[in-house]
Amino acid sequence: IKWIPRELVFANFTTAIQELSYWKALFKSVIVALVPSVINTVVGALCAYGFSRFRFPGKKILFAIMLVTFIIPKQLINIPQYTWYYRLDIVGSLFTYILPATFGQGLYSTIYILVLYSMFNLIPIQLEESAKMDGASTLTIFVKVALPLVIPGIITVFLFSFVWYWNDAATAALYLAQPGKDYWATLPVMLERYQNTIFSITHGGVGAVLYQGIRMAGTLLSILPLLIIYFSLQRYFVESVERTGIAGE
Repeated sequence: IKWIPRELVFANFTTAIQELSYWKALFKSVIVALVPSVINTVVGALCAYGFSRFRFPGKKILFAIMLVTFIIPKQLINIPQYTWYYRLDIVGSLFTYILPATFGQGLYSTIYILVLYSMFNLIPIQLEESAKMDGASTLTIFVKVALPLVIPGIITVFLFSFVWYWNDAATAALYLAQPGKDYWATLPVMLERYQNTIFSITHGGVGAVLYQGIRMAGTLLSILPLLIIYFSLQRYFVESVERTGIAGE
């Protein structure tokens, strides 16, 4: 066994790129993760600001319902949700991700609302009262006063959402990769398909070891964009964690 190779061989990466249709799958993965993540962030910020700054009937009840929706396992609602999407004829389209995110029920939306809620609570109310005395509307205060002060939290929420949508192969396989409706098949889905193909060919035997290098190369290629995004936004992520005390996975 040689722990340090004498030369670098990129054959496994080349094969993985071909088998996964990497560049097409990469583009689709970016779109699938980016669009609902942006919506999640915007809707989460609006909900968090509303809970933080306004008093209205049923506020505590709505907040409790929001927490309960997070406790319910998503696997419990997959079948009725899929049935609903099938009737709407949107299975295989991005609307299966866009609709829940638009109504504050995207992937782990509750966490994003709680993170931003805690950050909005740290903003002195006097800043908003001063802006209101100057004639600023509620929307202007939200956009020009509150949001700039929670930019690290906004970026952190977006980063969490993007990573979780990117890695959620189960949901993508259910809603975006059904037979005949798999145009938006993401990288994790393609990687899982490749692994299943190898397993069916080798029947899980010793022959599967021969493809281990390709699988590992495909896994690295799949998480590489996430690493680039994380290191690019690391400064904001650390600042947000220091403010809220919430650590990521």
